[in-house]
Amino acid sequence: MQTDNTVEATGFSARYSQVLPRTEYIAAVGTDIASIVRFDRFSTKGIQHLPLPRSTRPSALTFDPIRAYFYYTDIQEKFIARVNIKGDIHDILVDDHIGTPSGIAVAYITGLMYWADSSRHEVSVSRLDGTSRKYISPPDSGCETPRAVTLSLDHRSVFWNCRQSLMTSKADGSELVVLVDGLNDVKTLQLDPYDNVLYWINALGDTADLERINLNGTDRQLVYRHALFAAFHGFTMDSFALFWSHPIDAKVYHVERGRHSLRTVYLVNNSPALEGLFYYRSDQEISAQHQCAIDNGQCSQLCFPDGVSFFCVEVKPLVSNCPGDVQMYTQGTTKVPWQEPTAVSRIYGVQTPVALPFRSRTHIPGSTFNLGLTTVVYIFTDDVGNEAKCSFNITLSPITMTTEASTIRSTTTVSFRSTSPFPTTTPAPSIFSEYFPYIVGSMAIIAVLLIALVLTICACFFGYCRCSCKPKSRRSIPDQQMTSPISRPIGAPPLYEHAITHTYGPHDEHHYSTVDPMPDSYFTK
Repeated sequence: MQTDNTVEATGFSARYSQVLPRTEYIAAVGTDIASIVRFDRFSTKGIQHLPLPRSTRPSALTFDPIRAYFYYTDIQEKFIARVNIKGDIHDILVDDHIGTPSGIAVAYITGLMYWADSSRHEVSVSRLDGTSRKYISPPDSGCETPRAVTLSLDHRSVFWNCRQSLMTSKADGSELVVLVDGLNDVKTLQLDPYDNVLYWINALGDTADLERINLNGTDRQLVYRHALFAAFHGFTMDSFALFWSHPIDAKVYHVERGRHSLRTVYLVNNSPALEGLFYYRSDQEISAQHQCAIDNGQCSQLCFPDGVSFFCVEVKPLVSNCPGDVQMYTQGTTKVPWQEPTAVSRIYGVQTPVALPFRSRTHIPGSTFNLGLTTVVYIFTDDVGNEAKCSFNITLSPITMTTEASTIRSTTTVSFRSTSPFPTTTPAPSIFSEYFPYIVGSMAIIAVLLIALVLTICACFFGYCRCSCKPKSRRSIPDQQMTSPISRPIGAPPLYEHAITHTYGPHDEHHYSTVDPMPDSYFTK
């Protein structure tokens, strides 16, 4: 901030400017000392070192001014890491599925990290902690040897180089556009935050061109041509000049904007070889953080800006046909079959999902399971390390059957008791399985009753049943009672065509005789 004042004096007026102090420096990584180096742009005040633990060949460097972290890559140890500006906090962010991470950019407004991997021929994005990773430019996209990646000022667009072209897309990798084609060998790519244009260096054998172009691909210009660019290893800029480092003579060169005279920034004697130049000023304006950087937009994995809004992207493998929990009642060990789950990769963005085999599984279909609870787990991993799981429980519960026989009416009572040693958090059985013991018991009782009824009917039919054919009890019946006439109304028809008289012999035997129909005289009027 600048304040102008005017002071009145005798016979003249004086004008002076008061400028508030600010911090400006260029940061770089020392490739032979594994440190971050900070130095003044145009003086010989010396350098400051910030050691980088576990690093042996640092390469690219960038800075997050909101969280005060340096992000850097190591192409020998093959990892991406960050260290705070005080040097007391150090985190390894990405160290698997990585080859030669030669370029890095941090979207601190949206909470994302981008990097270019020249040996794997890919450009990737993740959250600032290295999780939820996906491709911006996958290995099979045809982009050969990407070395650098940079972002628009609002972090809603990403730019990267291929060996012979410059590419751009939205922050999530969609709407891919080729900005420049037909180049020879692109060494670097950098966004100019002052003019909002892209700079790159195109090597041409013994010499190289420094060129620029608008972000929409128009107004391409040749800025500078020099043999030093052919061995370029670092590039940055401020509002006054362009800076680059040379890997052989360990110097930093600069050229003023609009001029063609080279100058050298001398540090100290025996200065380290520098790469990954980054210009820092303490009073730079920082746009308001996007919702994606505040709480990740409440997305579970990746959050990308979309104008003033945002959208969520899932990058973990998508698992299909994951079996549900299995509940079985059995007397012992049992083989349980199931259909195996499948998965597809989602790191390729809008391209066709790629089928993934499972990386590991705890059991195979048809395995023998013991009584109790067993968890079956399948793990799927994509090409960049994102992991998804499919898990389900197989619960085998014992069936205990108790039979109680009763001597009364030959009734059999069957009861079932289902026992389970598992807590209530295990999956509940189905309605059928819950009432299965009672259904079987009822059916057994009904079957016994039906059998008894059939036997009773058969016995009566074949003459073995005495319930309805038993003779009356013995008693003395006078003979006259047996021969007394039976009265009937006059004119009524005979009661019987034949009458049967019963005469009891001396041994109470039964004698049956047939007589003619009773005459009408036996009936009284």
